[in-house]
Amino acid sequence: MGIIVLNVENKKNKKIELPLALFRSKTRQMMLRLFFENPDSSYYVRQLQAAFGTSVGTLHRELTHLEEIGILISEPRGKLKLYSIDKEHPLYEELKKIVIKTIGVEAALKDELAEVPGIKLAFTYGSFASGQETKSGDIPICLMGKIDDKQLKKVFKRLEKQLGRSIVCTAMKESEFRRELKKHPPHLPEMFSGPKTFLVGEGDKLLAVSR
Repeated sequence: MGIIVLNVENKKNKKIELPLALFRSKTRQMMLRLFFENPDSSYYVRQLQAAFGTSVGTLHRELTHLEEIGILISEPRGKLKLYSIDKEHPLYEELKKIVIKTIGVEAALKDELAEVPGIKLAFTYGSFASGQETKSGDIPICLMGKIDDKQLKKVFKRLEKQLGRSIVCTAMKESEFRRELKKHPPHLPEMFSGPKTFLVGEGDKLLAVSR
């Protein structure tokens, strides 16, 4: 396996080596997302198993690997280990930016919602879209389309476990969406009047519906 060698100015002034395939494993992506999005939280293997639906053996291998390269640290609690992100890692801030941009909450939402038929438009809004949300806060999402509620609930349940966050969803058919868009401030809901991050579709779709 190839490695990335980075010269980092730290207390030991040494080179930091990370595997090129750091983000290749799906299980590892889910783990890195959870740990970097919740840097003050710690998890047991069984908690991760419940969140990801992955075998204990696979989780142990991934956790051991991430601990060996210094991204995670562990603390013994009786016969168990409690894992957390190492915020003192010299590349913590850089890795956090990469994780958030490539496999973070927004990326996870886009990937999962892309698999749900009938969604014509989806976006987050409020403090989440403006980047002012607390990491433990709810994620507000607005959806437009003719959507299978049962499948959507399954997707959100899986995402909530993986992200460690609650999702608050407002789903509307296109006709309902158009009615809401005809309102004027202060009656126009925040989801239409404030900042947005599009997950399915783009702003031009919203403009087209508003006409």
